[in-house]
Amino acid sequence: MSPTPGQRKCIETLDEPLVVAAGAGSGKTMTLTLRIVHALESGFVDDIDQVLAITFTRKAAGELKSRVKAALRADGRIDQALKVDDAWISTIHGMCSRILREHAIELGIDPGFALADGAALSRLQAAAVDSVLADAQVARAGKGEGEDAGSSPADAAMGVGAPSGDAPAAGAGPAHG
Repeated sequence: MSPTPGQRKCIETLDEPLVVAAGAGSGKTMTLTLRIVHALESGFVDDIDQVLAITFTRKAAGELKSRVKAALRADGRIDQALKVDDAWISTIHGMCSRILREHAIELGIDPGFALADGAALSRLQAAAVDSVLADAQVARAGKGEGEDAGSSPADAAMGVGAPSGDAPAAGAGPAHG
């Protein structure tokens, strides 16, 4: 498949960051693959280690790595093809995890950390909301019963019924993720 004029522009534009967004089956992976190979062929980058490509899913990152490796092999760049598995081609979570792991000791975190799965994330979010509401209830109780005594902890966390000039704590509202 030959690139469209729009895809060709993406492939050849190397002097600025680029976002490639298009529907399924439109050739995003092919375009990014050809862009990476073109960057190496043209000398814009000297090594695959200088490339950063972020995808939304692990499956897409794996597919992009596979295609880049095959294209580099076909282009005779075996040394670069052998480095693709360690290249900066991943999801945003994968990239951030890699950076954190490389600097874990400096940051005081366990290098063997794991990303929270859906269930763990839900528990952490619920615990955070409970903590904020409990803090708000304690703060409300400290103000005395006469001020907005009928307000709920959620109202207190949101600043509902707070005298003018009082603002709720930053981040006290509901989480929108």
